[in-house]
Amino acid sequence: MKATLTKVTVSAFTVIVIAALAIKGETNSSFFTRKPFASLASMVSSSKETYTVNNITDGDSIWVSKNGKQIEVRLACIDAPEPTQPWGSESAEKLKQLLPPDQKVELRETGKDRYNRTVAELFLNGQSVNLRMV
Repeated sequence: MKATLTKVTVSAFTVIVIAALAIKGETNSSFFTRKPFASLASMVSSSKETYTVNNITDGDSIWVSKNGKQIEVRLACIDAPEPTQPWGSESAEKLKQLLPPDQKVELRETGKDRYNRTVAELFLNGQSVNLRMV
């Protein structure tokens, strides 16, 4: 009973603090102004590098190359179904249509995932491929 009461108290306190900040006009913080997917650019540096598409693995993973070096790229902020899951093959087909082999793309790296793949936002003709896949 005491643990439940503590959780309720903390939750209520959090709501009150957020409401008070909003009323006071402290809405310029990123908590209140953040727009999901407005741009992934705010998460990373603005530099982009050009790569060549080699192969599409599934709806959120591709292989690209540059100067003879191949890397696997996981599209940032995308979680497409696996090929064996519902809509998985459709997701992969859509990405293949957007990025056929030998297509030049710009890549803006956001980090590495737990499998050491490069996580990045991809751009085709200046438009985000990641956003087109949503």
